[in-house]
Amino acid sequence: MDARVTVRSVAWFAAALGIGVIATLVVTSAWSADAAPGDDDATYVPWPGCRLTDTRADSQIGPRGTTLGADEVMTVEVHGDHGECTGPLAIPGDAVGLATNVTVVDATAQSNIRVYRGDLTEPPLLSNLNVTPGASPTPNKVDTQLAPDGTLNVYNFKGTVNVVIDVVGYYTSDSLKALSSQPGQVGPPGPAGAQGDRGFSAWDVIPSGVTVTGNFSYDDQHARENENGDFVRAVALPGVAPVPLTDDKVNFAADPKVSDPDADASCTGTPAAPTAPAGTVCLYLLDGENVDAVSGFADYATDQLTDRGFQVAWVGDGLNGVGADTFVYATWAYTAP
Repeated sequence: MDARVTVRSVAWFAAALGIGVIATLVVTSAWSADAAPGDDDATYVPWPGCRLTDTRADSQIGPRGTTLGADEVMTVEVHGDHGECTGPLAIPGDAVGLATNVTVVDATAQSNIRVYRGDLTEPPLLSNLNVTPGASPTPNKVDTQLAPDGTLNVYNFKGTVNVVIDVVGYYTSDSLKALSSQPGQVGPPGPAGAQGDRGFSAWDVIPSGVTVTGNFSYDDQHARENENGDFVRAVALPGVAPVPLTDDKVNFAADPKVSDPDADASCTGTPAAPTAPAGTVCLYLLDGENVDAVSGFADYATDQLTDRGFQVAWVGDGLNGVGADTFVYATWAYTAP
């Protein structure tokens, strides 16, 4: 067995080893804890993949459907919608570099392909692909900077070739933190929901025939006394009454627990299920302590807003004057006429 190694082979091995060490140092430096994208570096963003250019006439993608000739430069626009990189796959305008798979097909001569930023006037001396006539499609992974206008150039040395460019990612000068704060791609719209009635608000007129209900728990620690010495508390309707209330339309249902001068026989509901005839507020006593009489009035607080609510008044039986609490628990209903 011939164990000789040529000088050229050793030289190439040493060069490769040196390049490997340098690449390792570069990668280690790039991923150091204090590294952050700036003027001279960028952040890689993986892409789902899309075909930017295909010059073959029978499968053309992009503006060109003819081969690239000898010593010819093809300029490719990258930013925005181009080829099959459109819509959600369009390359954003902040991309400063492109990660691609470049494939050369149908070469007619021994040649090389060079991919570089679109604002350079001369192609670089180093090639990205070396091709041979009659060879099967020849691919290679190529990363390149983009010109400020978002273009790159493809140069062919000899003969004619077809060029296919697939995008697998791009580079941006934004940091990873900045990228994480950017909104993602817009997903497809979901199905439309049912169009329900929002209902009326406190500022809307209560629709005719609609019954609204509520409850209250009042005692002499939270109510005010009126000029007659009664305890009074206002109650707001959850909307606007279409017709202002009057005193004769705000009454308690008859109840044996208290003296009830304004008992209303039309209030036929119960404290658990209050009801009211049209245009009337019916109040139903749940419980009372040290209460001599309860009654309802149309006047709402001090503003006389009789279309917004009503008042409840009750009289203590005298025990509250010696420290006994007086309270009233009730429910109510109102039906708009």
